Amino acid sequence: MKLVKLVLFLTILGCVNENNFENKVIKQPLKPARGDSYIFKSRISHVQTTSDIVVIDKENIRLFLRTRSNDIEKVNFIYDDGEVNVLEMKRLGMVGLSEYYVVDVKLKSDLIKYHFEILDGKVTLYYSEKMTEKKEDIKDFNYTLDQKRLVNPPKWAKEVVWYQIFPERFRNGNKDNDPIYNEYGPQNFEKPTGKLLSGTSKSSLVPEERWNSRFDKWNAGDFTINEWGSDWNKYESWEIKMTEKNDWDHGNTRHYGGDIKGIIEKLDYIKEMGFTAIWFNPVFYAESNHKYDTADYRHISPAYGVIEETGQNYGVEVAVDNKYGAKVRNEKGDSEYKLLSYDIKTERNGLGETSDPATWVWTESDLIAIKMIKEAHKRGIRVIFDGVFNHTGNEFWAFTEALIEGPTSDYADWYKFSDWRKTEKYLKENIDEWNPGIEYNGKAKYGVFKKDGKTYRRKWVETEKNATAKEQWEIYLWNKENVEYESWWGYRSLPKLDHFNEEVGKHIIDISNKWILGPDGKSSKNWKEDDGIDGFRLDVPLDIENQEFWGIWKKAIRKSKKDIYTTAEIWGEEAREHIYSDKFDAAMNYEFGGNLLKYIVNTGKREKILPSELKTSQELLFLRNADKTAKVLQNLMDSHDTDRIFSMVINPNREYDRDNRILENRSYRAIRPDLYDDNAVKNMKLISLMQMTYLGAPMIYYGDEKGMWGADDPQDRKPMLWDDIEYEKETENLDKYRKKNVEFSDEVEVDEANGMLSYTVKENEELKKWYKKIINIRNENIELYSNGELKYIVTDDVNNIVAYQRKIGKNIAIVVVNNNNRKQKIKIPVEESGKYLDLINDKKYESFEKSIEIELESKIGTILYLTN
Repeated sequence: MKLVKLVLFLTILGCVNENNFENKVIKQPLKPARGDSYIFKSRISHVQTTSDIVVIDKENIRLFLRTRSNDIEKVNFIYDDGEVNVLEMKRLGMVGLSEYYVVDVKLKSDLIKYHFEILDGKVTLYYSEKMTEKKEDIKDFNYTLDQKRLVNPPKWAKEVVWYQIFPERFRNGNKDNDPIYNEYGPQNFEKPTGKLLSGTSKSSLVPEERWNSRFDKWNAGDFTINEWGSDWNKYESWEIKMTEKNDWDHGNTRHYGGDIKGIIEKLDYIKEMGFTAIWFNPVFYAESNHKYDTADYRHISPAYGVIEETGQNYGVEVAVDNKYGAKVRNEKGDSEYKLLSYDIKTERNGLGETSDPATWVWTESDLIAIKMIKEAHKRGIRVIFDGVFNHTGNEFWAFTEALIEGPTSDYADWYKFSDWRKTEKYLKENIDEWNPGIEYNGKAKYGVFKKDGKTYRRKWVETEKNATAKEQWEIYLWNKENVEYESWWGYRSLPKLDHFNEEVGKHIIDISNKWILGPDGKSSKNWKEDDGIDGFRLDVPLDIENQEFWGIWKKAIRKSKKDIYTTAEIWGEEAREHIYSDKFDAAMNYEFGGNLLKYIVNTGKREKILPSELKTSQELLFLRNADKTAKVLQNLMDSHDTDRIFSMVINPNREYDRDNRILENRSYRAIRPDLYDDNAVKNMKLISLMQMTYLGAPMIYYGDEKGMWGADDPQDRKPMLWDDIEYEKETENLDKYRKKNVEFSDEVEVDEANGMLSYTVKENEELKKWYKKIINIRNENIELYSNGELKYIVTDDVNNIVAYQRKIGKNIAIVVVNNNNRKQKIKIPVEESGKYLDLINDKKYESFEKSIEIELESKIGTILYLTN
């Protein structure tokens, strides 16, 4: 405290951060002011990274300078690219205590030298490799245009409206393929007693020895999927048992039966809503509901296609010369679970496949996925898959073979195994360091040995070729639990791949090409006739150590399809370092959503930003990308990795994607938002209005358009709302609302005795109509919104009003947002005089003296379109 007081005292006296001018000491003022001849030097910043230098194209770059807010009168950018040039930098605006300046520079040479001339009052400061007030002391920055940073994303990616689908929760179109166990495997459950429609018993779809086969003989009972319309907070008996045993919520591991047939049934709905591209969360074979624990990239998960093959081909033709699978394997009655299982005797799965694409085939589930792609393309809808290539699941076929075959396996070096120790001959004198005194319940003959009266646990047990199926399975389970290896964030279910291994890279490229080219093995000239996907969204791509791999991968897949699109899951500013032609075309633009939340939803002094700060934040975000990149960024508000946007609007004043899990934040309001806050729907409309009219490609998470709600996962992954399904009321703890003295609507039933409340689960018809309208406004003016100039024309911090103009040629639209809690008259300056149509409220206005005056209710926005 004494130190704080001393610093404050010195600051007031002007003894800290002094400036010199004409041999006079200029004391630091209490606050910055333009023209006071004092520059806060410590707040000046320019770094030669993608944050402050953007390669626009082969001849143009963009540079940024940051200063203390409200401090500088003028900044000149002085550079030498063969001749000396002086450009005045544009002041973008302020965010918090910082102010930003920008300049676009056309280069005559790839190499330039430059510095900044900063002027305030009588002071001139030169900022370069060193900061000085003397011209003779300037030491210029040097910069060479990095041709590698040029961008060339596909044109179509800026013209779409994205729809993210979590397949397991979108639509159950085929109950006969409902999962019969989850990611914990059949070993944790009793044998199911039911039958498929064909009469096949469900238990026979999986090898007999795998059911209820834990070493300790514990099991969770019968596995059942959760009913689509059941209360989210209702648990199946196996969920309760697993939660009690493992002390964490197994609602994360439940299944509802969503599949590809259900998605195909609803493609017309997706088209009618106006969505023109779909990103699917993982669809490759895995046993979890999320499928980020891939078991096989070569195949679609049976639970999304068929678990028992029927012999159909779904109108899909496979080319006999397809390098990535020239045959179909869809014999009626075959279990796809068994076909995808590894066989120790053949050292292959039931399809006879290895890493060699010449051995690959197309399963019936694969064909169903191809049918979906073709049906989407026919409707003008692009499709990208989730590429989870940093890690696999611990059920992945190559990982399974490595666990069985051990260190000599061809696939052992696909991963980063760290301890294969098998018996005492590997231990030498270090045996006492190796789990002394531990005895495992159950199969000691496989995993435990004794020496000198002590019991030791083996890491890896070798499987004899003549071992029975039951012995093979038990040894495999032992090895999976005990062998040590590097995994993603320490999750043993997600072993990391080694991308320095060329065979790993080749496999990822091969399977990427399989799905890009499709069964016909080619890229069609007319994409609407193509049977392959249009790109990949890449999961945690920066977590792989060999980042050069992405360049190799990108070049390889672009040879297969020139307009392939790649977008990366990279949060925050780091994304800009990795977006260029030979790596990623775009990133999921979470920053965009964060900025809108700060402006529209947050109310706290520290958490909220004003209209002028929103302008600066969004301009910085997009200008720090090449112009072509800015237009293809995926502008999202939420996803499967965050809480739902509808729930965000009633849980304000948090850092984006923080304090949003029920178990971590007991005060998080998980109620249906429109029952809690009258402004919830209005805020959703304001957010989506700006989302659909901004630079970049808007992306909506399934169900947001219907007002779905929920905290972070798993609550953000509830089953989609459909009008042909009856939903039970949802329950919620009452205590968190008692403290707020909330007055509930008649739809909410309060049970004081048990401290619970319940309410109807239904889609919000008002929001659904709104989203359809605003999406179609964008689609009908796609050239304007995908390519048009964006310019802010009103940023009224006092009245909380924002207006910006989109313009291309004579095509002009003005977006106006009244983010105030009162009705307001708004005067809007216009470039072009004439008649304007209010596209939201169907009103007509005519400009007068280069302005239009409109009146908007509280928390309402609109679009004014020039009609003459």
